[in-house]
Amino acid sequence: AVKEQNEVVTYSLDLEGFNLAMVETYIANTSGDMRIKGALNGHVTGKYNNRLQADGYLAFDNVEIRVPDYGFVTKLDKDTIWLEDKNIMLKDFFLTDQYHQQLDINGNIGLSATPKLDLNIISEKYTLLDQENEDSDISGKLGISTDLRINGPLHQLGISGTINTLPNSNITYTYKSAVSLDEREKVITFTSFDNNEIETKKITAKKPSSTINWDVDVNIAKTDLYILIYETTRDYVKMVAEGNLKLSQGIGEKPLLFGEVSSTEGSIFYDAPMV
Repeated sequence: AVKEQNEVVTYSLDLEGFNLAMVETYIANTSGDMRIKGALNGHVTGKYNNRLQADGYLAFDNVEIRVPDYGFVTKLDKDTIWLEDKNIMLKDFFLTDQYHQQLDINGNIGLSATPKLDLNIISEKYTLLDQENEDSDISGKLGISTDLRINGPLHQLGISGTINTLPNSNITYTYKSAVSLDEREKVITFTSFDNNEIETKKITAKKPSSTINWDVDVNIAKTDLYILIYETTRDYVKMVAEGNLKLSQGIGEKPLLFGEVSSTEGSIFYDAPMV
């Protein structure tokens, strides 16, 4: 129910067994290939007067989210989002993979005019990639452990902590030779030599509207990597890699990457063209 009085909108929302598959088409259109099923229950009341205020809860009932391209599956069973005034509260909110391993999210998201996040994400073991279809651009199995904190306003987030890949991971990646430049990042210089005068015009990247302050250590355990360079000739690079990387603040939302990844064993096949 929605009511408006003196430019203040008040509302009340009751959900009982709402079928989340009904929003799957919208999610697929905005987030690519994603599948969702399960039900949502809840009771939310609040008002809107330039800022959103909400109180109540939303409870997930046997919800499953799949991203087939990456073999990613996560489940939310009896997890609850609490709404308190201008905050979304996550208390022992668990994402569970297909092997019943959990990723724990705790904290809150502010619903102010400039939303702010204060979240802790912890997992001892969680599966990000589990794709057996070799026709996909990326396949294999990748598990991680995490201890991350995300805080700050959306336009100036800070992400800190550690991400560890788990031993016995394996990744197959098909390299795409046709890589397009990002129009927002490239710099083009035009120079005119007419009339013995040099005139230079530059089109440069726009100043990023948001930034992320990265401070994340990435520890890569021994991982089998198989990179298919050319699909026609089946040229490949195969290696066992491990190392340590550091993500630090770069330009805009993209981090700077430092560190070392080494390989002590592997093989390369390259079919040299005839001259």
